[in-house]
Amino acid sequence: MPRPQRNQLKYKCKELACGRIIRSDKWSAHCKSEHGYKLARGGVINRTVIAMREGGGAWKPFSEPSKVRP
Repeated sequence: MPRPQRNQLKYKCKELACGRIIRSDKWSAHCKSEHGYKLARGGVINRTVIAMREGGGAWKPFSEPSKVRP
């Protein structure tokens, strides 16, 4: 059972033929089981944050903060 977290994220796996949506507390298990061959060779698993939950509330769509020039 995953331990409770203050903030949780949902990631979308961007690897070829995967595309699964995985919670942040289960991400490392997904990478090891599905993409272990890539990790063994020192590769990086591509992902995108799609949703965020604060303190056990409802899931909200995630938007990256805009980059403002000073």
